[in-house]
Amino acid sequence: MRNCSYHGRQCFSANNILHWSSNFLKEFQNSTSLTFVAGTGPSNHPSWSPPPEGSYKLNVDVVINHNKGICGLGYVIWDYQCSILDAFSKLWHFPFDVKVDELMVIIEGLKFAREGGWTPVYVVSDCASVIVFLNSNSRIFNDLGVLINETLFWANFHNYQGFSFSFRSTNSVAHLLARWSINFNSSHK
Repeated sequence: MRNCSYHGRQCFSANNILHWSSNFLKEFQNSTSLTFVAGTGPSNHPSWSPPPEGSYKLNVDVVINHNKGICGLGYVIWDYQCSILDAFSKLWHFPFDVKVDELMVIIEGLKFAREGGWTPVYVVSDCASVIVFLNSNSRIFNDLGVLINETLFWANFHNYQGFSFSFRSTNSVAHLLARWSINFNSSHK
């Protein structure tokens, strides 16, 4: 209901939401199960870890479909007990590029974290180039630099604890949310 009023979009029926959430849960459970190759152990497989007690983790991701000119944004906010506090999915028309879109979803997630009182927050993305930019001390003087500065402003405003890279396998919930916004919205037009 919040997304409908916030984004001014038509709400989905209860059956559509139930169907999607059931499939989403199955995909999530499958994506979080570990399978090991003979002779290897858990240390060879990256895994998601919760933030330290009293803090929160914001996982973000973007999926771009250049053929359709659309982009899906997704984020999820977790607490140290592995509970999902907020999840977000949004379809965007006319995507820019992955770095710009990833920075936009980080900003969106930081704003929602602040509204929910979920600070301090750790920001996690599977877009390594964005994480490198955000963690560097160098100044960038172009359009991307403006977004990096805005992201850093919101991060400092929200008492962020750091930006870190994660592999897609440990960022699967945010990725599934981003992908869902493209698949669900483009199939119902």
